[in-house]
Amino acid sequence: MSTGVRVIAVVLLGLFSAGRVLAHGARYVAVDGATAVRAIYDDDRPMAFADVSVFGPGNSETPFLKGSTDRHGHFAFVPDQPGQWQVRVDDGMGHVVSIPADVDEHGLCVADSAGESRLTRSLVGIGAILGIFGGASLFLSLRHRVHGHATGVENHAHS
Repeated sequence: MSTGVRVIAVVLLGLFSAGRVLAHGARYVAVDGATAVRAIYDDDRPMAFADVSVFGPGNSETPFLKGSTDRHGHFAFVPDQPGQWQVRVDDGMGHVVSIPADVDEHGLCVADSAGESRLTRSLVGIGAILGIFGGASLFLSLRHRVHGHATGVENHAHS
């Protein structure tokens, strides 16, 4: 075998061996107890790529974790202790939402979806308006009856 062929063989052997030695394997593991949130605007659009800070129980100063939402407004983390966690999402344009996440002793998040739907907010608004007008109508009706009844009594007394 010539020297040139040996050099090429050694170089090729070195390249293939180095790839195996230097390469790092990667895999995934499903994680129990992960807490995921979705941050959305009032019009139901996701807060995509917004900054996220996660604060552990009793620590509102130093974030446990920092990151960003994905394009759908999702963010997930794995709490390391039970208690009241806060997930703060900030889009950098003045929209900030703080999401409470109650984590039980098993690492499960028992937070409810605090975000109200547009329909819910609309119905509450309509109900408040109807309540105000209904209360005003009742007040005026009672006032009219009281004054009308008092006038009738006075007229009856003069006859």
